[in-house]
Amino acid sequence: MSASDQSDPDSTPNNDDGDQSEDDEDNAVVNPLVDPTGHFYCEDNGQILTGGSVTFVGGPVNVNSDGTNGEYNVDFAPVAAGTAYTMNITVPPGTILSVTRPVSAAPLDPGPAALGILNLGSGDANNDGFLDDFTVGANTPWYDTFTIDPGDQLVANNNIPVTNCASNIISLTKVAGQEAVTAGSVVQYEINARTSQALPLTDIDIEDNIPGGFSYVDDSAIIIRAGADGVLNTTDDVVTNATVTGSDPIIFEDIDFA
Repeated sequence: MSASDQSDPDSTPNNDDGDQSEDDEDNAVVNPLVDPTGHFYCEDNGQILTGGSVTFVGGPVNVNSDGTNGEYNVDFAPVAAGTAYTMNITVPPGTILSVTRPVSAAPLDPGPAALGILNLGSGDANNDGFLDDFTVGANTPWYDTFTIDPGDQLVANNNIPVTNCASNIISLTKVAGQEAVTAGSVVQYEINARTSQALPLTDIDIEDNIPGGFSYVDDSAIIIRAGADGVLNTTDDVVTNATVTGSDPIIFEDIDFA
């Protein structure tokens, strides 16, 4: 929920016309709801992960999204000052809570709404399934206990870090240009490398095991990167010479994924 969704107890002064369906009717007492929102994310690469969930115990709460889609969004609706809430976490399958980014031992006690949104971490402004900034500094501290007063400020991006989650950050396929060769012939082949990482990866080495009886032809390897259109094998591809060391295996060195 954004700040614009919050009820204003008196957004139109002197409008006491008796229509109590108006949420800003003069003299009506309105306690704005208090978000916590956040994401389950992999601490290793910032990917937002699905399959986890959160529940809350304590005061009244409305659950808009429980985190199974990667993001949770709830509304605390405290009726008294100092209402305590506890968030119970079920992590995405195969993961565990981060041990390097532990939850805060102290509860979060937000200030009044006049202070504006309390943003605790990074969001996904690019809508690409990754936090814009998954570093420790951008996403800690985070909380699973809260002390809430009616009218407290909104709380956003209380992100939940998990580990044992970064797999297949780079996927590789190797394809030969022909199925059969004769002794002394040259075989062309290509290695396709793709990354699921939203942020750039630099200085990556790729190791290639050469089949028995074959040897690498010096200075024959090139790197082809997708150009501005993001698609390989189009006219804006960028071609550079590869740095190759070793004999078996050979190593393609210092490859950048942007």
